[in-house]
Amino acid sequence: STPDASHDIGGFNSNGGFSNVDDRNASVNGLYIAYGAKDLFRLGTLPITVEAEIAVTNSDVVTNSFPGAPGPVLFFYNTHINSQRLAANLWTPIWSQSDWMLEGGTGLGVQALNIRVSDGVVTGNSSDYVLYGMLGLRMSKEITESSGLELGLRYSDTGTANIPLDGGASGNYEYS
Repeated sequence: STPDASHDIGGFNSNGGFSNVDDRNASVNGLYIAYGAKDLFRLGTLPITVEAEIAVTNSDVVTNSFPGAPGPVLFFYNTHINSQRLAANLWTPIWSQSDWMLEGGTGLGVQALNIRVSDGVVTGNSSDYVLYGMLGLRMSKEITESSGLELGLRYSDTGTANIPLDGGASGNYEYS
């Protein structure tokens, strides 16, 4: 799983008067664990599965910093992001037939970020906590009473972490 591979990068370098243009490549490695209690309670007639989610990732991201004058030389922000997330998710069946089930879910949590960034001229380092939200769909197939297979799709969103460049004197770098 690569839960942090699709974040937006932004910001503005006030010394040079340019924006981070968000063209990049990334490598992400990490661990994602979810543990749930099936049909823990009911909301009206809907059974609700409660799930605890923990994710720890390390990312190395390269983004465009600014074009060098007179161009086409580019400078790049090299960014290292260490992230830990803790969330609670709720899932309920949307459709089921035989051993197959489609569930919809939502989740809320907090993500701790430690971000270091440098383009060789300006640097930034920040630790921040941001809110995390999730909407998802998952299809599961029961194999035995205590095991099964699952395929899911999740849209997740975090708040924006603002990293001051050179203590704020050179603008900011944003990760969301």
